[in-house]
Amino acid sequence: MGISFKEYFAAFGKWGFIVAAIIVGDIIGIVQSVDQKFILPQLVWWLVLILILVLSPVIAFHHLRLRRDQLQKELDGIKNSRPNVVYESRWAKPFANEYYTCLMLQNRVVCPSGDISTSKHTRARIEILNSSGITIHSWTGRWSDNNWPKDYADIDIQNQRDINAGDPARLDIGFRRNGEFEFRAWYNWLPSLPEPQPDSIIFNPDSYYVKVLLWAANMAEKETWFTLQIPNVPQSNDTEQVKITPTKKPVFDKEGSHTE
Repeated sequence: MGISFKEYFAAFGKWGFIVAAIIVGDIIGIVQSVDQKFILPQLVWWLVLILILVLSPVIAFHHLRLRRDQLQKELDGIKNSRPNVVYESRWAKPFANEYYTCLMLQNRVVCPSGDISTSKHTRARIEILNSSGITIHSWTGRWSDNNWPKDYADIDIQNQRDINAGDPARLDIGFRRNGEFEFRAWYNWLPSLPEPQPDSIIFNPDSYYVKVLLWAANMAEKETWFTLQIPNVPQSNDTEQVKITPTKKPVFDKEGSHTE
């Protein structure tokens, strides 16, 4: 409150002085041009004081409003330039003896000023639910440092990454080996992908829901939903059999069954 009073009286004093100087100067100029010996009634000076007390706060508030509107415009510009990492397309390719399923995401920035805003330290949480809405597994998503397959020694496993505006980012979901039925999750702390591990997350053929929760240091949380179809046929190394498809957020009733 003390700071508010200080700024108010500073603005009031500034514009009060300016208004007083203009009004008093005009009055004195008019009186001297008519009759230099003429003495103004005391009521006139009281009216001048009232006018100063009324106009000064109004002028100060007007300039404060202009400053507020300018700041709001700048804040709106900052808000509009925030990162917006969204699903772009799905990605599925064979490599070596596995077939990989990934999501391609992109930072779509809508900024009137044209500034580029990078999504800083972007993370993803992947959650797999069954058709009844029960979570089976969840893990921290891993970002691939490249957008196409490479030898595993050349792939940097990351649980977070910066995503520039317009640049694609590949979020690994899982893989299935040639001749196998199981679908294995690709999560960032698996030591040597895609070699099998005792604690590997494995999904049997079935229909699932996938929830991908994204957030960044300069972006609020947002979730995207997908359906995951794992067919009950052995994987062919040259055919995309596991399907991941974007969908609306599912609704589950109290019994756990899915309702549209």
